[in-house]
Amino acid sequence: MAGKAKASAEQIDALVRLSGLYRPKWDEMHGAQTYGQMTVAKALEGQEPQAGSSRTLSAGDVVCLDAVKPVAVDWLWEPYLPLGMTVSLEGDPGTGKSTLTATLAAYVTTGRPFPGEGCPKREPRNVLFLQCEDDLAAICRPRLDAAGADVSRVYVLTAGVVGQDARIEQAIIEYRPALVIIDPIQAYVGPKVDMNKANEVRPIMQYWGQLAESAHCTILVVRHFGKDEDKKALHRALGSIDFTAALRSVLQVEPGEEKNRYRLKHVKSNIGPYGPELTYTIVPVFFTLPGGIVKTSPIEWAEQAPTTEVLLSAEVRETLEALATLGGVEVPLASIVNALRIQDSTVVARLNKAIDLNLVTKERRGIYTLTATLRGD
Repeated sequence: MAGKAKASAEQIDALVRLSGLYRPKWDEMHGAQTYGQMTVAKALEGQEPQAGSSRTLSAGDVVCLDAVKPVAVDWLWEPYLPLGMTVSLEGDPGTGKSTLTATLAAYVTTGRPFPGEGCPKREPRNVLFLQCEDDLAAICRPRLDAAGADVSRVYVLTAGVVGQDARIEQAIIEYRPALVIIDPIQAYVGPKVDMNKANEVRPIMQYWGQLAESAHCTILVVRHFGKDEDKKALHRALGSIDFTAALRSVLQVEPGEEKNRYRLKHVKSNIGPYGPELTYTIVPVFFTLPGGIVKTSPIEWAEQAPTTEVLLSAEVRETLEALATLGGVEVPLASIVNALRIQDSTVVARLNKAIDLNLVTKERRGIYTLTATLRGD
């Protein structure tokens, strides 16, 4: 749309409004920008100014944060899967990553609570898969059936799409999934993209991030580990570290001490405290069909400790909110007591509970600080 000539954001916006491409969605707000502004910015990416030319700021190039209304993160599964963002599930082949995605699809499509959740059953939502490794009839459908998914809400994009293919966005708009699963990621970045180069990876991750935000869904990418086991956790997966940098939450699967037993670890979170480690076992089951017997392997979760959100009492939450209001960094106990207007011993007991949950640190005697993730650092 931008063509070879240097076009401004205003010119492109005007052309869209005069053409048959305009839809009401163009003016919908997504954070500080409209969908149209985001689309135009993407169209102008890569248009370098000519030597000696000057560029002037346009409306919306700079935003004052006073005009931005803060909003709470919306969750598909707190604190692991945020809505409107991209996340990853990583691990070695054979650790049950695809089986785990089928299990997540079952929770979403039936509305059953996720492990560790204390909330009642939620509204069932759709799930969209981009997957090319497994046969739909022999592997995918039995795996989802064994997990208890409502397959009438599960869709698979079978077209050969890669990278920033518009058909991905079209499928998300049409089927409105709460969860999009890209399994595995290397099959969908495109044959000409070098996964080890940040400048080639970043545009794809930005595109998927914009899709997640505009559709208010969770996009989960499945990544395989590389061969170097000595690397730090966040460097284990194949490809550029820019993949990891663009993700808001990263889950990794590691083998447990027993056969077919695995640990699900929360190794990155940009949006809140880390979730507790979860444990599951892959259990073989058999389906008898007219054409023969199908073997698949659903997941059985070990008894889990409740997540941080469930452990937080109203009193501890109230204390954290008071600490945040007071700046969150090196706040004296006396200030917190004064804000809450309760006894010192009660406040200390609440703060000790928050320290046990890794939500607060005690800098020195009588001085408390919220953890960096709660402050948003």
